[in-house]
Amino acid sequence: MLIVDVQHPDDLNRKIRVGVLGSCRARDLLVNMYKSEEATQAMGNSVPCEIVTYNFGIFTHTPRQAIQYYNFLKNRTDFMEEIQPLIFWKKLEDAQGQLKRYTAELLDSIELLVVEASTLNNFTCDGMEVNASYVEQQFIKVGGKPLLNWWRAVTTEDGEISQDIVNETISALPSKGIPDNENVRFILNNLRKRVETKEEFYDALTDLTKMTDKPLVVVPHFDLADAPIEKRHPLRSYIKEFSSDLGYGIFDSTDLIGQHGREVALAGEGSSICHYSHSFHHVLLNNFRPFLHDFYEQQRSSDSVSHSQDAQLKKAS
Repeated sequence: MLIVDVQHPDDLNRKIRVGVLGSCRARDLLVNMYKSEEATQAMGNSVPCEIVTYNFGIFTHTPRQAIQYYNFLKNRTDFMEEIQPLIFWKKLEDAQGQLKRYTAELLDSIELLVVEASTLNNFTCDGMEVNASYVEQQFIKVGGKPLLNWWRAVTTEDGEISQDIVNETISALPSKGIPDNENVRFILNNLRKRVETKEEFYDALTDLTKMTDKPLVVVPHFDLADAPIEKRHPLRSYIKEFSSDLGYGIFDSTDLIGQHGREVALAGEGSSICHYSHSFHHVLLNNFRPFLHDFYEQQRSSDSVSHSQDAQLKKAS
């Protein structure tokens, strides 16, 4: 998790401690991790956020992944060793030094959470949420062709895959760097793609808001005004629709990209539909910073009114 202190645009002594759960699409709104000439030249008078820690930064793309990651940091949930790299990129025994930074006191000091929700595709193994990119790098690439055939079947199906494919994959174990053991067989038998319905996504966002009493900002995947990405539209519409009921804020960079032009805003001189250009991070920060402070103050004012009304009701009774 990235934890940063975000200074107010008009008073750098006013800060909000923000926890970020997501990938580069959420992280790069606050921190420019790219040490390129392009990024440096574009910085201008932009004031970077103060990084509190980014020791154990894994990428999450869905509310369910964010919930699992946050609960892990709070409670140190146990996961089988073989699935750890599919969730955290590495085995947890290799991350103990990084994890020491995330104390209960530090996590409790977070005042606002920013969570990316960029896909309805979930990859779940008996209730454990995995990162598809990590699966490809740490499981499929390590295991070779037998694992590749299984993964193709998993990613192209919405539900169950053929048990024959699972059995063929298991019979090919051990395969390169993947051993033949009970846990690997369990993963092959149970890891499946799950496309969330509207109702399931609402439940996930509801659980996310209940996970903590801190204000929440959801970051959807951006769209392109000049070339709409239709497969992103259902998710984006759900996020907007549910916000009034669940009370989270939304920061959508679509309009900013349109104002500056995709050639300026997106990587590859506008060819990327997933990543920002290095120089655009400062534009994002300078727009996201006031948004966060305004939303945080609104939430605090709303809470104060609510507490005052509760006190008056108790007094009257």
